[in-house]
Amino acid sequence: MPSKCFSPFSRLSQEIIDKIIDHIADASIIFRRLGFFDRDLPHCALVSRSFRPRSEFHVFEILHLKEKSDARQRKLETLAGLIQGNPKIADYIRELSLECVDLEYSWIGEDPMFLDIMRAVSRPEQPLRRLAFQHDASSDRPLVKRFDNKTEFQPLLNNFFRPLILPFITTLALMNMEGVPLEVVEGCVHLIDLELDHVTFVGKSSKTALNSTRPALKRLWDENSKPPLWDTHPLDGWDASFDLSQLQYLAVFRDEPLDFKFEQHIVDMAGGSLQELQLHSSTRTGCEPFVSLRNSPKLSPLDTDIFLPEDNLRSINRILKTIQTTGSLHAVSIRLYIVGFDGEAPEILLNADWETFCIEVLRVRSTAAFTITLSMIYTFGHPNPDMELSVFWDHLNNRCESTLSRLLEEKIASLVDSPGCINDLSHMITTAEDYY
Repeated sequence: MPSKCFSPFSRLSQEIIDKIIDHIADASIIFRRLGFFDRDLPHCALVSRSFRPRSEFHVFEILHLKEKSDARQRKLETLAGLIQGNPKIADYIRELSLECVDLEYSWIGEDPMFLDIMRAVSRPEQPLRRLAFQHDASSDRPLVKRFDNKTEFQPLLNNFFRPLILPFITTLALMNMEGVPLEVVEGCVHLIDLELDHVTFVGKSSKTALNSTRPALKRLWDENSKPPLWDTHPLDGWDASFDLSQLQYLAVFRDEPLDFKFEQHIVDMAGGSLQELQLHSSTRTGCEPFVSLRNSPKLSPLDTDIFLPEDNLRSINRILKTIQTTGSLHAVSIRLYIVGFDGEAPEILLNADWETFCIEVLRVRSTAAFTITLSMIYTFGHPNPDMELSVFWDHLNNRCESTLSRLLEEKIASLVDSPGCINDLSHMITTAEDYY
């Protein structure tokens, strides 16, 4: 009797197979959200019958639409045919990514085929989970799409956002847009994760604490975005629109002192729920990032940018001094940007106030494992045109390595040698052209 051939995966439970495929999908999710095709998942579907359902789920999990009208229409026709042949495919689509190519966006609220697909995809019993909506920054058009008035946005509100998005999604990402109606975000009643990148809003909040349910955000990622009435009342716009009392993660990219007053307001509203904070400066403006963490006892990782020699660690030391709870901080991560054109850097790094930094970190660090991450990013011009570039960079790299060793031995030894401390120190050298 001939022997039977068994697949090497035949003895694995379905649960383990699903976890294997989930792991493969998680590794590529960022690229798939950008519209890149992952060939591993279709290959997984061909391994065996037990691999196919989970693989198909991840293949169709993210619908990314960026193409111009003709190509987009062909893509929608193909997807509509697939859903008609296998309605489960509509259930697989959990995320939608829309890029407005050449400022063309009206189709989102007017294309019958697209709206029919979305009605099949986003339903109360199987809702859409995430929407990313942005202007295509790779085009030759202006970086930011400006919606001139609410009427221009009305078809999108009536036909797309209100029936298909606002009642369902939990994650919303908006990028490179001005004049977006505030209803687009505050109307997402189940929203817990909000990402804003160069977005401004218009309109007044329709929410009040007494008569409306506000989205209870747990994660807010905000790069240079502004609520309505920013110029005249910079703290208005968020209190009425969102419940920030459950906010756990806050990442902000700011450049002006007034911006950080606004972030301070968000931190205060989050209070004891805030667990992770990232403070970044997008440009070298001389503005030192600062928020008080006096009312944030659960904060564990703290991440920030510092520019030397201007800052001299003043901002991070001021922030650390506001932390009242000792033993609460599990990680500090700092990117130090050092620009030198006169031959003094990278040794400028050693002139910063490391003594205060070590004292404050040792005061608030967790008594268990603690991680300190310092990334030195040096930017230099080429000071001597007669010197070979390779010789110059080798010499500069040696100086950076030497400075890093001195930092460990002379400035932060008390910190890195403390029990349970894990240090991750690195440096990178860029040119002045890269910096500007």
